[in-house]
Amino acid sequence: MTINLARVARTRWLPQYAPQPPRRALPRYARIPMNSFSACCRHRKEEKGEKPKNTDSDPRINNLGRAIKDEFATIRQNYTTPKNPIVLAHGLLGFDELHIAGKLLPGVHYWRGITEAMRANGIEVIIASVPASASIEERALKLGQDIATKANGKSVNIIAHSMGGLDARYMISRLQPENVEVLSLTTVASPHRGSAFADYLLEGIGPKYLPSIYKLFNDFGISTGAFSQLTRKYMQEEFNPKTPDDETVR
Repeated sequence: MTINLARVARTRWLPQYAPQPPRRALPRYARIPMNSFSACCRHRKEEKGEKPKNTDSDPRINNLGRAIKDEFATIRQNYTTPKNPIVLAHGLLGFDELHIAGKLLPGVHYWRGITEAMRANGIEVIIASVPASASIEERALKLGQDIATKANGKSVNIIAHSMGGLDARYMISRLQPENVEVLSLTTVASPHRGSAFADYLLEGIGPKYLPSIYKLFNDFGISTGAFSQLTRKYMQEEFNPKTPDDETVR
């Protein structure tokens, strides 16, 4: 029998044939109760100056900032249908339904999905339509007229987006139409203290070119009263002092 010594020498030192160290038993870890672990982590965070997460509030809003602590703070799966209509008031350059290509394409809805969800839950929805870029005074007047016409004497709750919140505030506080009763006003992203972007835009254009741009807009039938009223200076020095909130506003 012939033995290939070279092959034996090679295979003897391959890793799979090398001597293996004895296996050591893995240590057993003690089980730590979760409440002790949580308390330990909370203690370490407090030492570092970090505020532990508030686990008492709804977990879906823990990371969204400061939570309002009252009976309306918890997100629910179902809500009671309001007895009174809800008015949806759009913001700057807003609309009810926009048809870009006439009847060739379906219209674009400003409140897409929101109106359908509300009506599916039995809520009476009124969609207000005001001049897209007119002044707050003009938009507020049209908002009151829309509510008076469409609410048929019913008291309403208003949900207003962006500049629509300013229109609603002016209507409620300054115009006070006799045939419109507002039970509540909820504003979403309304620039109550003015818009930094409006400041940036107007300062960037400059007073030299603004009249020409306003004239161009007016030639196309586009109002321009809204733009200067959205600045922080106007809101804080003109609008807010003359348009006070109700004492019960939170």
